[in-house]
Amino acid sequence: MINQTRKRRTGLIFMAIVLIVVVLQSLPIFVLKNVGMKKIEGDYIELYYDAVDDHGGRMVFEQLENSVKEISDKLNLRSEKKTEVYVYKKQSSLHVRKYGLATLIIAPDWYIGDNKGPIVLMVSPNADVKGHNMASIISAATHELVHTINYRINPELSYFVDNGVATYLAEQSPYQGFTQDRPIPPLEFFDIKNEIKFGNQGGYQYSYAFIEFLDQEYGWKSVVELIKGNKSYQQIFSKNKQEIYNEWLKYLKTYY
Repeated sequence: MINQTRKRRTGLIFMAIVLIVVVLQSLPIFVLKNVGMKKIEGDYIELYYDAVDDHGGRMVFEQLENSVKEISDKLNLRSEKKTEVYVYKKQSSLHVRKYGLATLIIAPDWYIGDNKGPIVLMVSPNADVKGHNMASIISAATHELVHTINYRINPELSYFVDNGVATYLAEQSPYQGFTQDRPIPPLEFFDIKNEIKFGNQGGYQYSYAFIEFLDQEYGWKSVVELIKGNKSYQQIFSKNKQEIYNEWLKYLKTYY
């Protein structure tokens, strides 16, 4: 009887410890604001930034406030709701807001921004981030803004097309000859969901080139129809997905 009571008590203690660990790991996912964050609000953007980083916060605010209407118009989104943005002085603060404390172990160096549905999460242009500078971080902020607009149009949009549109509208064009450094992905890559694998395998460059190809060959209206997600490739382009993919391969060989 005593042994059973001890076992029960040990089991309860173990469960309590696991619960505490899960809560601590997950809490940052739901609490997006750092303590003491300041707020800037405009006609389109509501931005929060770390109090010690007034310059970085205002840089991101001005970039997004001045570009959101043009991007929304290009994507045919009409919305009076302001976009919520969080700018973190430290890259680690961004990382834990995505998947919790465990992200500090697995997040790659290039990870400087993300979105949670209609909300933008960014590192500050003043953050010390390997491989990035002020200009690339500001460009990434525009990229994440596009994600939030895409989400409002079609929350089920494929990761590949979503990132292609975001890189294309943020003008994050790939370098010439990038196809020589990373293998051209198969058609199945269009359905990828793993963010880290996507980035490591050149997904940003290839998705940009895909949207560029569609815009050049079929026009921007067709890209907008693809984003909406209520028509097939056949209905939009009069060709199936495989045929469009084959045409894209020829485009890559010609221009990249």
